[in-house]
Amino acid sequence: MDLSWVKSDKRQDSNLASVVEVKEGVGVKIHIEGEENPRDTYYQSLVIPQVGDRVYFVRDCGSIIIQGSFKF
Repeated sequence: MDLSWVKSDKRQDSNLASVVEVKEGVGVKIHIEGEENPRDTYYQSLVIPQVGDRVYFVRDCGSIIIQGSFKF
């Protein structure tokens, strides 16, 4: 999927990510915009995204909660 048209400001505090893995009952692995590599942690999600989806998340108490997904 070519997302080269999407502008990225490469900030560390970005709230956008790409889904790299989904494990039912475990969570979602993401690659946060502006970071070099995907995260090793599975995060909880309020939606059921698919691999390749773009997601919006919030940081709360040192964790990440995925709140919504965008399908391009």
